[in-house]
Amino acid sequence: TQQRFAGVGREFVDVNRRHMAWEDEHFFPRVLEVMSSEDWAAIDDQITDREDPLFGGSVELRFRHLHRMILDLERDNLEGQQH
Repeated sequence: TQQRFAGVGREFVDVNRRHMAWEDEHFFPRVLEVMSSEDWAAIDDQITDREDPLFGGSVELRFRHLHRMILDLERDNLEGQQH
């Protein structure tokens, strides 16, 4: 049902937000401590495809629609929390 899908979508967003917060707090600071400019240059040299595979310009219509639905669910969730 639509409610179940919305619940799963909200849970997905919440889990990903917690994951990104963990990365910001623990992972990225540690990476910045141990990586040298030479390390970053070596990585940069090996990256050839810089287009986002999910939200880049060549995305299929179904992914755009799914992206819009997720954003709408997130907006509705934020609006619900403000009331």
